Amino acid sequence: MSTLREYGIVPDEYEYKGEIVGNYGPYIQSEREDIYKAFAKKLIEEDKAYPCFCTEDDLNRIRELQEKTKDRLGYYGHYAKCRNLTMEEVIEKINNVKQRKLTNLLKKH
Repeated sequence: MSTLREYGIVPDEYEYKGEIVGNYGPYIQSEREDIYKAFAKKLIEEDKAYPCFCTEDDLNRIRELQEKTKDRLGYYGHYAKCRNLTMEEVIEKINNVKQRKLTNLLKKH
């Protein structure tokens, strides 16, 4: 904060060393999980995003295959295995997934 102030930059809202300024907190990212979950759920319900159930190992295998075949790296096309799941399949997978975090990906239209 002191560096920002040195350059005449004073944020309208922030949390710094226990001081909270503003009306739209929480300002600490780890405390905003419920907000992020609500927006992710809304995007999924509107078919603008989808949950990805791939594990880190799954994604590493995809990347290794893409490197081997000199394909563009990324989670797209036939590599995006979770993109075209039906809502019923998504619900079933959500109910069966352990405590592992899901990665929500934006859906291209």
